[in-house]
Amino acid sequence: MNGLVEWARRLDAAGVFGGPQEEDRQLSWYAAHRKRIYRNVGIRNYDRALEVGCGTGGLTNELDGRVREYAVGVDVRPEALAYATQNREGEYITAGASALPFNEGVFGVVAFAFTVMWLAEPGTVFAEARRVMKGGGQLLIFAEPDYYSLVDGPPEASSKDEVINALVGYGADPGAGTRIGEYAKRAGFGNVVTRTLDASWTLERLAEEEDAEMYNLRRLLAATVREKRVEEIAVARRKAIEEGKRSYRLPIYCLTATM
Repeated sequence: MNGLVEWARRLDAAGVFGGPQEEDRQLSWYAAHRKRIYRNVGIRNYDRALEVGCGTGGLTNELDGRVREYAVGVDVRPEALAYATQNREGEYITAGASALPFNEGVFGVVAFAFTVMWLAEPGTVFAEARRVMKGGGQLLIFAEPDYYSLVDGPPEASSKDEVINALVGYGADPGAGTRIGEYAKRAGFGNVVTRTLDASWTLERLAEEEDAEMYNLRRLLAATVREKRVEEIAVARRKAIEEGKRSYRLPIYCLTATM
């Protein structure tokens, strides 16, 4: 467990995991998508929800307001959970995803968002999700990316290769989104449905998000890419946006499945 916490702290220091403002910014990107899933699965029919890899608790807070009783978030980062406990609704527990500290059949919903890509043992974690889920429960994976299929242009403004190399170096799976259905089926879930979100960014959105996105990119690449190269990318991105040539589309996968 301590090793997991130290690993997560290193990722925090590198900017891989953002703070509450960054997590809330990302949640806002696919809020409408979550609402559709909640409606389709009848989220209010379930009593308790668990979010695995909850960070500072934005999604757990949302789940807490949608299920009938309460939501629990687990993460290996005590600092993130301290923020969640003080500022979000729900209950927060420091725990690793491969050995969830719950009895069998506790939760009606188990949820993930931008977490599967960081799992060292996804098969074990999905089996744990099934173990703690009630019969008839719902597995909800709201967002997992496929960086291998990222469209990032024009070429001089692209950081695709650098991002993939950095993620792999940190132990992540850049193509995790394409594998979530396989993980769910192997763990014994049924009615597995995967979809991709419309992840194309408009020029207006690219311009609005550029400062925050470039800040996060600098932190992610700090340990693996020369500062001069990062600055070249930054200049090319700004120029491409100004000239209307910038393009960005990151396929994001979601999944619903039942116990």
